Amino acid sequence: MTFVSDILFPYARTHIEEYFASNWDNAATQAAIQGLIALSEQDRASGALPDAVPLESQDKYASVEEFKAAVIRNVDWLMALDRKVTPLKALQGLIWENGFTSGEIKGQIYEDAKNAMERWVKQGKRLYIYSSGSVAAQKLVFKYSQHGDMSSLISGYFDTNIGGKREAASYSRILEAVHSQANKTLFLTDIVQEHDAAVAAGMDCIVVDRGQDPKPNTISTFDVLRAD
Repeated sequence: MTFVSDILFPYARTHIEEYFASNWDNAATQAAIQGLIALSEQDRASGALPDAVPLESQDKYASVEEFKAAVIRNVDWLMALDRKVTPLKALQGLIWENGFTSGEIKGQIYEDAKNAMERWVKQGKRLYIYSSGSVAAQKLVFKYSQHGDMSSLISGYFDTNIGGKREAASYSRILEAVHSQANKTLFLTDIVQEHDAAVAAGMDCIVVDRGQDPKPNTISTFDVLRAD
């Protein structure tokens, strides 16, 4: 959590203008921006966020620079609310890529998690990541971790394109995608609502408590997960 809030989010905020200067016409950048515009339209239509910072299509602005400034304001607002929305996560991942590849950022993986992942792969288990962060960002965290490249341990990645993390249907879709049975799949999370959604889909689930308030069915370290 602190890696995201103290390192990744500030990096995206302080480097977004620099990123746009070099990558504005990139297809992935423009796809994320169009997604942000669509999201803003949905927010306006719902009326659920009266203090929303709007973003309209580029033709509504006097210049490209004015449009870029509007995108940045919208992104800052979404990040301040920690909105778990796909276009924001996609844009963040694109910005973070420069930080990871340059060595400015290293993916922070708990030592016990790394050890457990290596142990499970040796046992023939398949590991998948499901995060509100984009698949591209997930891959960066594990490829450029402080332990080195851990990507060979992971069989696949899922983000909110598969569905929201607090929706049981998302976990059912993941089970179908990885060709696994629910009762043979363990999901580890630090969010109780995600635990409940995974359980509703039939998965086994354990909450990993790294210092949050105590919760039922929790562990504090992956070291206890040694049984087959």
